[in-house]
Amino acid sequence: MDRFSISLPVFSDDIENPALRDSLKSLELVYGHKLQILDWGNGRIAVPYEISVDLPSLGNFEDIDIREKEHIILVFDLINYPLSAPKVFTDRLDFPKSNLAHLYIAVNNRPSGFCYVRGNADEWYANKRIEDLIIRISNWLRDAATGELTENGVSNLNRCDWRDTPVL
Repeated sequence: MDRFSISLPVFSDDIENPALRDSLKSLELVYGHKLQILDWGNGRIAVPYEISVDLPSLGNFEDIDIREKEHIILVFDLINYPLSAPKVFTDRLDFPKSNLAHLYIAVNNRPSGFCYVRGNADEWYANKRIEDLIIRISNWLRDAATGELTENGVSNLNRCDWRDTPVL
């Protein structure tokens, strides 16, 4: 499987933001091994992460290619985290983005970002931890696999606020 993250350079500076260091440490404990920290550019780091997805037992809705283990990229603002919520992108170059609702349009040769909350992600994340975000993304992927990202066959466009589109 081709992954976008292999095109990113390793982040070589120190992470001075104590909240970000703590979240990365928590993420590492959940992940079970050392994280790879990459340079996303523009004062951001990218963390490739493999997430487990609870797939439907009778197969995915319309055979959509969501896998039991999905590769994502968590993007953190080095200075403004945690006030600025992590952005989450697919790390799979072959992710079925054209078949799914609630993805931001890919910009600047970046992968598609997940619209994982209704409204403003920064407000949602204000009282959450990184583990909550991982659960939310796993649920988003489960919803994609079961066809629940749409209502009555039509995408709920009000869920994603285009003003919150991650332009990174």
